Amino acid sequence: MIKHLHPSLIFVYFLSVIAFTMCLFHPLYIAVSFAASLLLMLLIDKIEALKRLGFECVLFVLISFINPLFSTNGGTVLFTYFSRHFTLEALLYGVSTALVFLSALQWFFCFQTVFTEDKFFSLFSSRAPSLTLLMAMVFRLVPELKRRTERISSDRLHIGKGSGNSCREKLTAGIENLSALTGCTLDNAVDTAASMNARGYGSGRRTCFCKYRFKAPELFMLISIIAVDICIVVFSLKGDVSIRFYPKVSALSVSKAPLAAYILLSILPSIIHISESLKWHISISKI
Repeated sequence: MIKHLHPSLIFVYFLSVIAFTMCLFHPLYIAVSFAASLLLMLLIDKIEALKRLGFECVLFVLISFINPLFSTNGGTVLFTYFSRHFTLEALLYGVSTALVFLSALQWFFCFQTVFTEDKFFSLFSSRAPSLTLLMAMVFRLVPELKRRTERISSDRLHIGKGSGNSCREKLTAGIENLSALTGCTLDNAVDTAASMNARGYGSGRRTCFCKYRFKAPELFMLISIIAVDICIVVFSLKGDVSIRFYPKVSALSVSKAPLAAYILLSILPSIIHISESLKWHISISKI
């Protein structure tokens, strides 16, 4: 599974595909990015992916039709409304923009699922300990405050407080819950600071535990990803992955080498995921 790969490999890969998704504004590359991100999202978490598809369909329709409604650029008029032209070129531009946006959302979802907190700390704790500590506290703060708020509200309900139905009673209960949450959070912050001080935080060189080790296949994959990135960047600088939408859509001719490299880059984690799943099922069937 791609979750078990080295954090630096995962970070470099998703940094590459997300950057290319937002920078390579060509229909073929956009379609490849959207299909690959959707496939990976389904492989990682099928249930959550299917839940997100309905929301993404609504976003796709909205973003696709917003552009031609406000932009009259383009030479192919499909119809006219309120003396304004609804052009094919503006519609295609809107569809491309929508797919780029949805592809980026899907890649970020995959990155968030795969690049867990322990990978983040393992990768950056030795390089930027202060920033990593700050991010760890931020990551922990929101869910922790949510759990404390629910616990405070539940405890107050059990003693008969905060159960009113009027707006004034609900507002009063909310203020009291917030006051209790603030006091609890400040007390916990003081305890954390005292604990860190007692354990000598900041008094010497900090060491960190890392359970991830670079293996030869992962190193080869990292070098391959960087090589593919360089290939795509070189061809994009030469103008082989660009297209014009206005006033007419230019020919969709594109160099085969960067497109093949981009397809390979996009489906790489899906290939790894499927191959590891097949190996697992085969090993299970032999038991």
